[in-house]
Amino acid sequence: MFNIPQPETEPLFEGCPLVHLSDAPKDWENIFSILYDNNASYTYTDQFALPLLASMLRLGRKYQFDDMQAQALRRIRRELPDSLAGWDENFSDGAKGLVIESDHEIDLVNILVEMGIQSLLPMAYFLCIKSLAPVDILRGYTRDDDSTCRLSTETIEKLILARDLICKAILGQFEWAKTPSSIPTPGCYKRYQCEGIRSNVFETLAADNVPGRALLHPDKFTGGVFCASCFGEIRRIYEAGRVHIWDNLPTYFELPNWQDLKDT
Repeated sequence: MFNIPQPETEPLFEGCPLVHLSDAPKDWENIFSILYDNNASYTYTDQFALPLLASMLRLGRKYQFDDMQAQALRRIRRELPDSLAGWDENFSDGAKGLVIESDHEIDLVNILVEMGIQSLLPMAYFLCIKSLAPVDILRGYTRDDDSTCRLSTETIEKLILARDLICKAILGQFEWAKTPSSIPTPGCYKRYQCEGIRSNVFETLAADNVPGRALLHPDKFTGGVFCASCFGEIRRIYEAGRVHIWDNLPTYFELPNWQDLKDT
């Protein structure tokens, strides 16, 4: 920080030179609140809001506050799983966190794009199209402090295109729900009931083009209604469809495959 070029005739404050910084004042306000407010430590990030973590990332990288940056990134990674099992755990009923309850989807995407944290973008992008209506993706929305958060034109294009691709993937991967080829199974003992419920499942998955249903856990809408034989078969083929969509999730957003994602 103190190597930043300064004017030759710099002002003094109580005999000390003032260091001129080009950063947003709010970022420094956030950082100082961590360091000096009630002796709080930035190593305890569980309760930190996303704007504060964004300041830690932004200034941590710029001024080589390496530990601060690492702590913020570690906290955000906990919210953005890199496995389907992690998704099921993080976004189960009653789950809470930085994104689920705080309406920070756009802010999260923007800070990850700004910082070049590509490895977390697939899930951040997916949360956007899962949680936000198309109008909010296009126009942004108003924060609690009356400021407006918006996505870049490039990001909006990625999300709109990905939304369509994921909805088509749902129809393709869950084709089994449209025909009796798999359900009812040969061992079904509630044939009429299971066939009717199968049709309802497809309507649930395909209705209204909701991309968030792509990763919906089968227990959320099939447990306890199919017979044991049909439910076992549904779990098998449905999970295969979920895995396929998860494995291809980055590519829907014009990103490399999971294993090829790189942070800058």
